[in-house]
Amino acid sequence: MTDSDSMTPISIGLDDGYAYTKVALPDGRLISIPSRARIGKAGVTWVHDSQPRIFEYETDGTVYAVGAVDAASTQFEDYPHSGLNRVIVQHALQEAGLAGRSVHAVAGLPVSAYYRKNGQQRRETIEKKRASLKQSVRPLQGAMPAAMVNRWGQFRLICIDP
Repeated sequence: MTDSDSMTPISIGLDDGYAYTKVALPDGRLISIPSRARIGKAGVTWVHDSQPRIFEYETDGTVYAVGAVDAASTQFEDYPHSGLNRVIVQHALQEAGLAGRSVHAVAGLPVSAYYRKNGQQRRETIEKKRASLKQSVRPLQGAMPAAMVNRWGQFRLICIDP
């Protein structure tokens, strides 16, 4: 990757679901990883010639282990804008080969989180999701983070079916 490649943002689709996190790349590839992480260091030394299966990330002063770990549940109301979600998203971006790249993302929220019963958008929830995805996440294994950048001054968030 050249310096100009890392400066030019790449547009992706992002589905950061409770069970799997998927990244759709412009070349048609779809990267899918289990949404598995927990608070705290991995506590495991991987002694094998193959690829590591547990990765550590730091966001907002907290360290998380992602990958083949005894994972925390992602089934909670604040998950879409939590540190747990951010580190899983960063790990998916790393797995997609986007380390050190700037990323424009289109992400979504479930219908019930995006709209009120009266049909109005839940602006506060949408803004919390945008703000969360913009917070920095630092890989602790030395890789460069993929950085979410603004397009048109904001992330595009769309309503998705659960």
